[in-house]
Amino acid sequence: MIPGILGLTLSSATLAAQEPVALDITLKDGTPAEVAAKAQLERIVATFPVARWLSTRQIVIEQDVIPHSHPVLTLNAHQLDNDTVQVGNLLHEEFHWIEEARPGAREQAIAAFRGLYPRVPAGGSEGARDEYSTYLHLIVCDMEFQALTILVGEPAARRILAAKPYYTWIYARVLNDPAVRSTNIRFEFVVS
Repeated sequence: MIPGILGLTLSSATLAAQEPVALDITLKDGTPAEVAAKAQLERIVATFPVARWLSTRQIVIEQDVIPHSHPVLTLNAHQLDNDTVQVGNLLHEEFHWIEEARPGAREQAIAAFRGLYPRVPAGGSEGARDEYSTYLHLIVCDMEFQALTILVGEPAARRILAAKPYYTWIYARVLNDPAVRSTNIRFEFVVS
């Protein structure tokens, strides 16, 4: 069984079979929490059919770092009891690599989002580090929502993202404004 959020428990039998994924996982300091996070990540990629969305193979686990995608995808050890949240964190950082590989479409989508939302939060719990990053995260967070919906169903995906204490304005738009999804579809930021 896979630990879930808010009482959600998934049976690995309910998830599609996938090819094994070979990752190069490095521990920053080798703490017990990092060792546990590595085991969790290995379990996640063996259990969830995420291989189709993984564009990186090198991952660093650093116990208390803020997860980030570049220069090397780096995760923390904060969700050891919740695989469904951690798979979302992994995919969120992976989707940064995917949007980065399509700079023209990314910039067009961001321009469209600027038209939809002329004023966006920057910093704090509502937005990303600056306005540009807030617009960018309308792409990445929606892709995260799309993938989680495939993996755990829409109700659970909504609960996972609505519970996040950061990017709250961004996730609220992703979860509640159909214009976000239609913009991402128009520029082919679609997860399947």
